[in-house]
Amino acid sequence: MADAGEDIFMKHFKALKRKCPPADLTSVLDLDNPGSFTNKISRITPKGVSADSMFGLLPVSEWRAYELLDVPGAIIVRNPFTETLRRYFVCRCLSDYPRQPNISNLDTSPRIYPEIWQAGCHPNSDLRSSKLRLCS
Repeated sequence: MADAGEDIFMKHFKALKRKCPPADLTSVLDLDNPGSFTNKISRITPKGVSADSMFGLLPVSEWRAYELLDVPGAIIVRNPFTETLRRYFVCRCLSDYPRQPNISNLDTSPRIYPEIWQAGCHPNSDLRSSKLRLCS
C-alpha cells in the first residue's frame, strides 16, 4: 500500500517517459494492434449495455472493448465518446486543471492569465488572438 504522500504512478510514468536509455515498452499493451497481445487481452462485445448518443456515447456496437486476461473483471473500452463529448472534455481539462487548488507549472508565470484557457475553447473570443500569442 502506498504512503499518503507517495504517487504510485510516478515511478512507472518516469520509467516509460525516459529517453536515455530508451524505455522498455514491451509491457505496454498496444490496443491499435491487439492481435499481438492475444495472451494478455481478449476482445469482448458488451452485452446488456445500452448507450444513448444524447449522453455523448457512441452506439455499443461501435465500441472496441477488451478484457485483461491477467486481471479478471478489468475491461478497457477504447474511446466510447462522440466527437462532441471529446471536445467538451478537452475544454474542461484546459479550463479546470490549471486552476487552484490544482498545482501547475503555470503558477510560476505571471504572464499567463486564467481566462486564456476559456479563450482557447471559444474560437471567436478576442482573448484568443491576443493572449495565445504568449504560448507560441
